[in-house]
Amino acid sequence: MKKNKLLTTAMLLVLLFIMSGSVYATEDTVETQENENPWLQSITVTEGVHGSAMFWIVQDGLPTGETLGNMLNYNPTTKTLTMNNFNGYYGITLVGMGDINLELIGSNSFLDDSLGFNAPVDNNVTIIGNGTLTYSNPNRLIGNAMMCKNLTINSGKIITNGGKIKALDTITINGGTMEIQAYGEGCLGATEKITINGGALSLKNLWHENIPSMLPTLATSDLYINPKSKVIHAPDGYSLDIIGDDVITGNIAYRTHVENVGWQAWKNEGNMSGTEGFSYRLEGIELKVADVQSADVGIRYRTHVQNIGWQDWMANGKMSGTEGKSYRLEAIEIELTGTDAAKYDVYYQVHAQNFGWLGWAKNGESSGTAGYGYRLEGVKIALVEKGGISPQQATDLEPFYQNK
Repeated sequence: MKKNKLLTTAMLLVLLFIMSGSVYATEDTVETQENENPWLQSITVTEGVHGSAMFWIVQDGLPTGETLGNMLNYNPTTKTLTMNNFNGYYGITLVGMGDINLELIGSNSFLDDSLGFNAPVDNNVTIIGNGTLTYSNPNRLIGNAMMCKNLTINSGKIITNGGKIKALDTITINGGTMEIQAYGEGCLGATEKITINGGALSLKNLWHENIPSMLPTLATSDLYINPKSKVIHAPDGYSLDIIGDDVITGNIAYRTHVENVGWQAWKNEGNMSGTEGFSYRLEGIELKVADVQSADVGIRYRTHVQNIGWQDWMANGKMSGTEGKSYRLEAIEIELTGTDAAKYDVYYQVHAQNFGWLGWAKNGESSGTAGYGYRLEGVKIALVEKGGISPQQATDLEPFYQNK
């Protein structure tokens, strides 16, 4: 009898949600289900009671009465939903949220057979933050990883493993990265327009190997690619990369010109640019700083180059090094500029020939070698707020060695 009462209560709650578009309950009226390591079946974000947003964990179609805490935080003032290392089974549905900023922090993943992130037709979603959202479609169903009215990505990364991304109106890529591997045609689709102003877009149709006619497509009636972006057809014949020159997906972005490779895509926040294990020399480098919380921070840098020595300082995206001369970079110095430079530290680490990864340098110190004739092969750079966590020291080597 008690079990039937609980079931009746749960059914009334679900009916209330359907009728009112919001869920409200107390621990007295919702049975909390225990699960030590839950993969959430679904998350519904509603306007809640008295205008306050509420988040409910839903398992087996019934709300548990537990909120999501630090995994999902919503700020109604800025209309920002922050996802911090969230893993969800069956994904997220946004209800009645209108325009929303989806802030990605850390690694967020969904495992789903249909929709990994569903925002109804009244939602305009803007991706911000430096984290990653990953969607997996293991059963090869023709589903959508992202569904909303208008989708804009300014930073962060969206990855789909077997799923498409679709917007009812427009998709705009200003920065950040989209890596889409989908089943079926129309890997990336928008009814009205797809605009690529920068950032990085990679498309691959996983069905092409079985059905050669199914090439990766951008399904839209109007496609605009900023002239600063470039389109690269991958060697396999059915992958398409569109890489923008203006992408900054974190507080700092950098790219290198590599022997036998040319200019690589922009990297950020401690990720390696260059190569490791190929013995390819770095020949040039460009660095940029994003708008760091509206602070006045710039960057300048100089490199020690084969047959030249230390070059003059370059700043804010201009190349240091050479292109077309086959001269190796041997060392680098990086420092911050601007009235707020003292509020931040810039760290950098290089992979040097015959040494491997050297120690981290910071704020104008030399990194690399001089007098040995050794090439730089890779570099990692990170911008950290004063007092923040510095990059982990993974070597006992010094940042710089000079042969006198």
